[in-house]
Amino acid sequence: MWRTEIRHPGLGKFLGIRAATKDEAELRAAWVEKAWDEQRQRVQLGKYPGQTTAMVFRMLMAAAVWLSWLGYSANGQTKTPNSFWIGQQEVSVPGCQQECGLFEINGKGIKRYSNDTLSRYIYDVYQNDKGIVRRELVSPRRSGISEQVLGVELVDYPQGYVMAFDLSGSQAVHRPVVFPDAASTPLDSREILGFKCIGTQRKWVQQRNQYRLKQETWTATKIDFREPLFQVVYAYDPSRGLVSVEVRAMRSLKVSPPLEPFLFKLPTGYRIVELNAP
Repeated sequence: MWRTEIRHPGLGKFLGIRAATKDEAELRAAWVEKAWDEQRQRVQLGKYPGQTTAMVFRMLMAAAVWLSWLGYSANGQTKTPNSFWIGQQEVSVPGCQQECGLFEINGKGIKRYSNDTLSRYIYDVYQNDKGIVRRELVSPRRSGISEQVLGVELVDYPQGYVMAFDLSGSQAVHRPVVFPDAASTPLDSREILGFKCIGTQRKWVQQRNQYRLKQETWTATKIDFREPLFQVVYAYDPSRGLVSVEVRAMRSLKVSPPLEPFLFKLPTGYRIVELNAP
């Protein structure tokens, strides 16, 4: 008996059905096409008279629809339904007013740091079925942190922009996810939170202060969660060297029931400030 893949969250686990390989998917698609051709030939030869012909066609169509619902299209390609996600992200920023000091970064963030000041921020992370991510600061409280840290960020990955604002404010900053002049190179893959992730390094120059920025990200490949599971951004001053480091690490991630649409929209009444240059 064939075992196939159920894309509905939790249903595959409930039925005890494992994920199918690409080869298995192709075999099933070929079987449907072969069965369809055989029955069509029999009909053309007159082996199914009258109402039986219509019944056979309905049965074959039902079988094709069933296999499609299980996650396969007619050409054997796996369908990937869009999911809602929730998780939590930790952002670590060492104090680099004088110098960044010595620090060590592992797959979970900044492991060791020689200076006394290391700021940590916790964000709740949500993603809708359109690939828009909401990061909302939950710790520390907004009143006790730098004015440069905004409470909410809406990251529209399909459209390629970020909208950052405070819930109690009146102004929102609109900027690209990746600035146009960023040069990209691949990095080694990693496994993070049980997901295989591909790595990308981007470099660009910040025009307002001529800082050279280097961003390293690792993003999951087998799921439709768009936010990097791990990201490090380094900023270098031409004369002083490394002046800032920011590490973002997803601490948890899971599929969610559908989320409210308002979470992924800018509230009314905000003045939008464009930041098109880095």
